[in-house]
Amino acid sequence: MYLFPHPPLSGKNITYITNAEVRDAILNLTLTALAPKFPLFQTSDYELWFQINRVVLLASFSPLVLVVIPANLTCDSYDAILKGMESALAVLPTGVGVELKSSIDKLRQSPPEGCTPPRPVGFCKETIVDEVRLCGGVHSGGPGSQPPSSAQLCDLAISNYACSPVASSLSSDALVTLLTCKVPSSVNSSAETWKLFLESRGSSGGCSVSTLGGHQPESRVLDAIGEVKVNNFSAAQLTDVSFITDWFQGRLRPFLPAVSRDFLSCLSSKNFSCDTYQVVVQALSRQASLMEVGQQRVVFTEFVNPFLSRDDLPDPACLANTTSSADWLEKNFGNFSVYATLEDLQRLNENFSSFASLALLSPSQVAELTLSSGALNNTHQIDAVFDRLENGNAFKNVEEFLTALTASPEIPDITPAVRDVMMNRTFGIIELKLPGFGAHDWEVWFTEKLIPVLPSFTAGMLLKVTADINCTNYHVIVEGMGDVFDKMTFTRRQEMTRVLVEHLKQFAVRYNSPDCRKDIANDAEWLDINLGLFSTVANYSDLKELNISGLAALESLSPDQKAELLLDPSTGALENVTVVKEVLSSILKAPDEEQLEKFFETFVEVSKEENITYITNAEVRDAILNLTLTALAPKFPLFQTSDYELWFQINLVVLLASFSPSVLVVIPANLTCDSYGAILKGMESALAVLPTGVGVELKSSIDKLRQSPPEGCTPPRPVGFCKETIVDEVRLCVEVSTVVDPGASLLPRLSCATSPSLIMPALRLHPPCPLTPSSHC
Repeated sequence: MYLFPHPPLSGKNITYITNAEVRDAILNLTLTALAPKFPLFQTSDYELWFQINRVVLLASFSPLVLVVIPANLTCDSYDAILKGMESALAVLPTGVGVELKSSIDKLRQSPPEGCTPPRPVGFCKETIVDEVRLCGGVHSGGPGSQPPSSAQLCDLAISNYACSPVASSLSSDALVTLLTCKVPSSVNSSAETWKLFLESRGSSGGCSVSTLGGHQPESRVLDAIGEVKVNNFSAAQLTDVSFITDWFQGRLRPFLPAVSRDFLSCLSSKNFSCDTYQVVVQALSRQASLMEVGQQRVVFTEFVNPFLSRDDLPDPACLANTTSSADWLEKNFGNFSVYATLEDLQRLNENFSSFASLALLSPSQVAELTLSSGALNNTHQIDAVFDRLENGNAFKNVEEFLTALTASPEIPDITPAVRDVMMNRTFGIIELKLPGFGAHDWEVWFTEKLIPVLPSFTAGMLLKVTADINCTNYHVIVEGMGDVFDKMTFTRRQEMTRVLVEHLKQFAVRYNSPDCRKDIANDAEWLDINLGLFSTVANYSDLKELNISGLAALESLSPDQKAELLLDPSTGALENVTVVKEVLSSILKAPDEEQLEKFFETFVEVSKEENITYITNAEVRDAILNLTLTALAPKFPLFQTSDYELWFQINLVVLLASFSPSVLVVIPANLTCDSYGAILKGMESALAVLPTGVGVELKSSIDKLRQSPPEGCTPPRPVGFCKETIVDEVRLCVEVSTVVDPGASLLPRLSCATSPSLIMPALRLHPPCPLTPSSHC
């Protein structure tokens, strides 16, 4: 059905059918015929019918007609319908598109599932003037038939002039006076009143009011001018640079600081050429300093962005006649480019070169660029970013930049080299401001804004910020650095810890004062708030110097600090089985399974330094060995030979004196020969250095282990062991029935003895002479 041969219509420049009855009839009959076919329509069909064929009829489209549109539209088809309806609305005269606007609103409120309505085309609101009602309420005593003197102009409300024929004879100077009259806010005139007043002035309504000076009129005055004058500009006038310049940079200039959302939205629907659009942008930019920030943002959201987003113009986004991305940005956005997102700019101009336009980007846009351009992996680009931030108010710029950066759903991944540059340049900017920081500033900067770059905070920087700081703000710094502790290198952690510890030592009196210890109940809490995670990096000796009780702060200590605590003679821990169990239990219940290995690494190291070959207190030794083996037992089946070497030849050596045969049950039966050999070697090495009588249980364990090697394995040659024979001299000598001649040699007889128990006492009494070849039994 092709009822609409559009070339002839377009040739006649018919934008809509003016006769409402005729328009309604054509639209209704057409929709009735098309309705059964809509479910089969492709997006291209909806584009044909809603953007081309029926455009001149859509002024008659009412919300009731929406029932013919299928509910299961695709998103593209839904967009095609909305675009056609909004494009039709944009060219309709004021007052004609009310029903169509309602239909659009309703359609936008109920998009198909999974669809998002496209950006709306600007809409021109129409103020309906009810002259009878307005003027019926005006009291007598109007201006009469002649305009009052300039001194008396402000004695009457604008409604008195709007309802009087004298309005048409008011001079431009009189109009300026009326606009600057100071009246109570309670009697401010409505847009309806101003519209009536301007309509009453007739053609003189366009007189220049550029002499308003510094006075800022109400937005409703400009709204009324927009409806009476701007909305009636012809197509030729909208593309006439001289005409638009005269109006927006001349006649309307004083009103622009009060520009409203409605005026801007309507303005975005006008068919300006790119040249005249840029004239309007320039006019608004020149008044931007007189606007509130929120109002400046509205200029972008309601005028600049919608106009540049239109694809029904000869040069969408006004890309032609621009020499560069920076030139395009300056001409088409003016002072309002800072309110666009980088995504907006790239959507409007797919060739937009962000780094080429860096000088024109706001700090927030620079942050977007930093996140999306790869600058976080490029030191040259990040230097360019900070060159831009240092231009102007560097502190304000870097603050806005970091705020936008940290607003990202995830803290960006920054390469260390780039992060170092960012931290160094940021600190160079904020360093001079630090003395003026209040508690809130420290909180915001060190727990929010600096977080992405704080892992690159250096010991030198920390030394500067803590040089003259109270304990409250110091605690905030420790908290912030603790948040990025895991992202710091181990060397960086050590450097920071040294600065913090020395600071606490230097100002020990302050940090132990009642004010700084407020709400701190014990050493563990003191350590947590003053060193945080850095307490785990501090030397055990430093903690002692800070008067920290290791036992009281046990949960805050690192595994190596706990090892030093156990072996510290001043704590007496190695003589207290309760303390030992508490320390070992704190390690074994930690979620980090590597804590046990870290503990023993230091335990072994300190044991060697203190020349400890075995733990002398049997109860303590038993406790440490049993707790350790209980923790290791489930892992033994997965152990490699190197693991058994680590634990039985290094970590457990000073504890193996407590290893009894009953403990052998924890060792897997299916050991490899190498692992079996590693265990035996460790146990025998430990036994070799034990004092007489201490290693009985360990020797029994070794013997039992040797007697039952894994299948296919041969026990290794034992490490040298000196067996001790116990001498019972009384028992032995009672059995002797004859007196032995002291001068006679016992050697032949002793050499034939079968028992060492008989030989030993005799050897003590009569050392043997050397054996000779003739010696015999």
